[in-house]
Amino acid sequence: MNLVSFTHVIATRFNIGKGTNAAWTKHRGQLLRQYCAKGIEAQIFKDFRWVLLVDENTPAAVLAPIVKGLPCDILHVGRLQPGKRPPWPKKLAAWCKQQAKTDWLVTTRLDSDDVLHPKYMAEIAAAVRPKTESLAFLGGYLIRVPENRVISVRKTTTNFQSVVEPTRDAHTAYSAPHGRIRLRYPPRILSVWPRWLIVQHGENTRVGDLKVKPIRWNVFTRDFGFLFSQADKR
Repeated sequence: MNLVSFTHVIATRFNIGKGTNAAWTKHRGQLLRQYCAKGIEAQIFKDFRWVLLVDENTPAAVLAPIVKGLPCDILHVGRLQPGKRPPWPKKLAAWCKQQAKTDWLVTTRLDSDDVLHPKYMAEIAAAVRPKTESLAFLGGYLIRVPENRVISVRKTTTNFQSVVEPTRDAHTAYSAPHGRIRLRYPPRILSVWPRWLIVQHGENTRVGDLKVKPIRWNVFTRDFGFLFSQADKR
């Protein structure tokens, strides 16, 4: 049992910079509900907050059906201005500090088209210690949709990082690009077991430094079968 008292926030950058593009936002909303949100709802450890970072120019009529019924908070943020640093990481950090009632804060970055394994949050929670660092799992899967082609992956610079830091000094897991977060927060790899899923689709064809091997569908669905209907499970 972990005796460290901490607040855990999963932060998902949804459509920053795309608020006026209704078609893009609606398509990403479909992916969010079909994949990302199901992973959130499947977590066996429930003591966390999930916040969506939404472009402040997103029309309410476009956003409402996307987030209806989802267990998330909405944080409206501004887009990147040319020549300036993006304003939303500081706004996210301020929001997290306001929500936290503990001395330690854990933030997990999760893309809106990716999925966490049901045990992800439980294993992060069990690993938290009062030390500034980042926690990660190297193992996961990649699925190409709509073909549902799956490979097993080990990713040396994982997108799915959880940052542990004192609440009063928090900058969050979005304070640097995922490839550089290890420079600010010393990394600790918890395991190589598959604890995340990258969804590769028409708008997401670059997935970085992967070590891959073939995987049988029935092995994959032991971990992520909750995403699919019985017909999809083959």
